[in-house]
This record gives sequence, C-alpha cells and structure tokens, in this order.
Amino acid sequence: MGWIHILIFLASVVSSHAQDIQCESQADLYFVIDGSDSLSDEDFAESKNFVVDVLNVFDVQSGAIHVGANVFGTDVTDRIQLHGPSKMMYALFERRIQTLSRFRSGTATYKALAEMREEFQLRGRDGVTKIGIVITDGKSTNSSATMLQSLQAKSDGINMIAIVITTTSTTTQASTIAADTTTSETTNPDDFDCKDCMIDDTHGFWKHPHNCEKYIEIIADTEGNRQNLIRKCKAGLFWDQYHSTCRRPEQVKCDHDPCLKSNLVSYNIEGMCSGYILCVKKRSTRACCPVAQRYVGGIGCVPDPTCSDDCHGDDNRLVHPEACDKTPHPTDNRYYIQDEGEGHAPKTLPCAPGTIFNNESCMCDLFDDRPLVGSLTDCSPAANFPFEGNFADTSGQNAYAGTEFVEIASGTAKFAGKGMINIYRFSMDDFGQKLVMKIKFKQSATAQGIQALVTNCVYSAEQGSSLSIKVDADASQVIFSTDTELKTSKIRVPFAKGIWNEATYIYDGNKLYGMVFNGTNPAVMKASSLNGDILMRKSGIVLGAGSQLDYFTGNIDDFQLYKCFPAFADYVRGQK
Repeated sequence: MGWIHILIFLASVVSSHAQDIQCESQADLYFVIDGSDSLSDEDFAESKNFVVDVLNVFDVQSGAIHVGANVFGTDVTDRIQLHGPSKMMYALFERRIQTLSRFRSGTATYKALAEMREEFQLRGRDGVTKIGIVITDGKSTNSSATMLQSLQAKSDGINMIAIVITTTSTTTQASTIAADTTTSETTNPDDFDCKDCMIDDTHGFWKHPHNCEKYIEIIADTEGNRQNLIRKCKAGLFWDQYHSTCRRPEQVKCDHDPCLKSNLVSYNIEGMCSGYILCVKKRSTRACCPVAQRYVGGIGCVPDPTCSDDCHGDDNRLVHPEACDKTPHPTDNRYYIQDEGEGHAPKTLPCAPGTIFNNESCMCDLFDDRPLVGSLTDCSPAANFPFEGNFADTSGQNAYAGTEFVEIASGTAKFAGKGMINIYRFSMDDFGQKLVMKIKFKQSATAQGIQALVTNCVYSAEQGSSLSIKVDADASQVIFSTDTELKTSKIRVPFAKGIWNEATYIYDGNKLYGMVFNGTNPAVMKASSLNGDILMRKSGIVLGAGSQLDYFTGNIDDFQLYKCFPAFADYVRGQK
C-alpha cells in the first residue's frame, strides 16, 4: 500500500472501531470512492483493492458486517447498495467491488456523501455501529457543501474516516470530512433561546448571538431536555446560518464583523502565523503572507523562516506576492502605478470605486469614504470594450484589461480556445445588488461543452465564479448564474448557433434576469428570484475563461458593465 499516504482523522474514538466491530460482530460500512480525473487508472484500481483488503479482515455476511459503496466524479456514477451478502455470494460480491466503474470528471464529494447518508437511513440497522470511509485524492469542487454533508453525517451517528491518496498529503479536505473542525464548550440551556432554531426534535444548529466565529449546537433527549454546546469554527472562519456550516468570512454577512470598526485594516487569526484577516470594504477576508513570513498586527507581513502553516494550501485566500509590483500614485491614492516588467513602461491604473491603494498589502483594499462623483450617477457604463482595433476601455473609467492569447480581427476579439481578457479593476469588487452586463458573441461551429463567456474567477481548482455567463454549446443555451451570500440562482436561455447573439445579464437584489437576442427572432427573457449581495472574488471580470470551465472559442464584441440600471435594464426588469 505504498501508493497511499493514509491520513485518518477521528470523528470520535475511531481508532477503536476495528476492535468494536470484531467484538460486536455487527457494523454497517460504507465506502465513498473518488473516481475523478485526477486519479490514475492504477490509483483507482488500488482504491478498490484496498476496500477488498479491509473487508477481508471482517465477517462480511448477512446479520454481521453489511457493506455498501459508491464511486463519484462530477456525479455518483456507480454504486453497491448497503447489504450483507451471503457466504456463498461473497466471492461474487468481491468481484462486483472490483468492477466498480467511473466516468472521471470533477470531484463532487458532497453528492457521494449525501447518497451515503441516504443509504444508511434506508438500509442501515438500528443499534449498529455505522462507519463511512471516504477514499479521495484531493479537494471537493464544493468544500462548503462537503463540510455540510460531513457535519450532517456525524449528526446522523455515522463515524467518518478519510483516506487521502497522495504523496504529499493535503489534510484540509480530509479533516473537513472526518474530523470535528470545531472546539466546544457546554453552556446553560437558559443562556440562549434557541427553540425557534431547532432543525428537528432532537438536534439543530444556530448562530451565536454575539460572536460570528461561534455557533450553537442544540441537542435534546427524548424527554425534551436540551443541552446547548457552544462550538467555534476553525481559525479564520465565520458561522453561516443559511448554509449551516462554517465558511470564509467574505462569504458571510456578520453584524459583529471586526472590520466594521472604523480604520481597522487587518487582524490576526488565532493559531496561525502567516494567515490573517484583511478588511476589504469593511468586510473580513482571509489573507495569507508569502512563504516564510509571519503576520504581525499593525505592521503586516515580516520575514520569519520558522513560520510554516497550512495558509498556502487554500486557493481561496488572498496571497500576497513575494515582491510588490505596484507603487502608490504620487498625488491620488485612488490610483496606483503597475510595473509592467522589463522593456515595458509602467501604467497608471485605478482602484475599484470606493477603495484606495494600500502600499502595505500591495492591493486596493482600504475603504474610501469620499463620495463617488462623475458620470456613474447618470448610469454610464463602468466598463465599455468595443474592440475597435484595440483592447481599450472607452467608458472613461479607466478599466484596464490584460489579455492572453486573444487577437483583434475585423473589430471583434477573437478567442481560439486558450485565451482570456481580464479586467483587473473589478478584482474584489463588491457589486452588491446592482450589476448589469451586455456582451455580443458568435461561438465557433466546432465548440463543445460548457464554455466561459464572462466570469469573475480563474485559476482555482476549488472555487468557481460567483457570477457568470456561460455558453452550453451542446444544448445551444446561455447559462446565467449568480452566487450571493444567501443563495444561488441559475437561468438557461436558448441562443442561435452560427450567428451573432447578444446576452444581457441583470441582477437587482430581487431577481436575476437573463436575455438573449440574435437580431432576427424576438428576444428571449427569463428571470429567477434571488437576493443578497454577490459574493466577491479576487479575479477581475474575465472574458473567455473561468475556473472549472472550458475556454471560449469564437468571437466576442461590445462588452459593457454597469453598476447601476440603464434604460434597457429597466425595460427588461419591467417585462419580467
């Protein structure tokens, strides 16, 4: 088993499970097996061999050890129902394990965990030890949903074990699945009035009334006597009542967020040396010093070769560059000077509206209390790219765009399948509940899959865009989607192949609107209820590329972005 570096995290006294099973001669085991693209065929085969090796230790048969399993990628693709095979059928049962198949693709661990919980509910036995064993090589595509499912599994009485297939172990996701990621203390039941927060008659979770880093787990016995446990999220996380899990602070609205205090720029995370919290527009955002540097309150990141924690293992945190490639503007801190590298002249670029440049963090992350003035009050675009011979913004708002593998051809931007345009100004922009985008596109006739048209996240295996316009080439549909701190909404609208289409995205805090017009047929409009602030992302607004999506192939023209509602947006909203 040298191919596996096994990391076992204990949800309770898991180390004694094998002995308990042998003594009791009864247990329900369920294996959740990673079948995603990142595993080689050899590793997937060894995962199944490992399951067989484990089962050979125990008495697997009806009335004794019952076993089930599933294989997951983007979805659960193969499964064995939880049951106890007869002695005569055990050889065939082992062969069935060896023939479990996979369809590769993503790592939707949360879907497999949800199915595991359902199997235990449908076919698990009362009074029998229940153990879920997750065999995986990396992070789930939705860590929040995975954490929620693992917490609910533990609430169901399932003991969780995570086995990580890796040569250099990444423990974060495994500990999320298997270990209790909180500390706890018991409090008097009368200290908190949590009757309204009960999820069922015996168990529930509720936010702490005074501290966003904590939450309350309510446990009641059959006689209705309640015990409230105050639990604390892992360092640097806040409790999200809507999702019933601990999440990054920038994803949670917290009335007690320390960054609401005036003039606070950053503060430390207890138990971490390089990780800290950065205040971005008066909201906490997890951040990370460079390697071998330590965060010191009131100073920032300072050299410290002894500082080594897991801060750099999280793609979702802001990570400082080793050396800042920006300098403050000499007269106006709403701008900064970007070093373009040897042989290129430096550029003067604006910060996002409402922010000023912070030389300490090398970012526009300080709040600007000065009122916004200018044409934005008349609802002019905050970015306008007509692609007339160049990649310049004509809005007057200086929305500079960086390009990779994109050409200008006949007054349009041409994407060959590996390019992008990144409008950096909108990095960590808090769009809130006002955003309008228009874009014209003509997709390549050979395009396949779901391609990125407009996103706000690139180069992340863990985190997707919180707002996007995608093109499903196979279904001939434009997908408009948005994540807020409260919910997620998605709309599909058909488009015409082989010709130019114009897609319009509108979010107003009450609904998400999507409209597609091809210049010939009537425009198709759809809407979906949605509220809350759009989640911030550290990428800018990106055309043609996005995390976990295919690159766009074809041509793009006339991209506009508004942080207000122009007349055409009011018209669309009035139709729906």
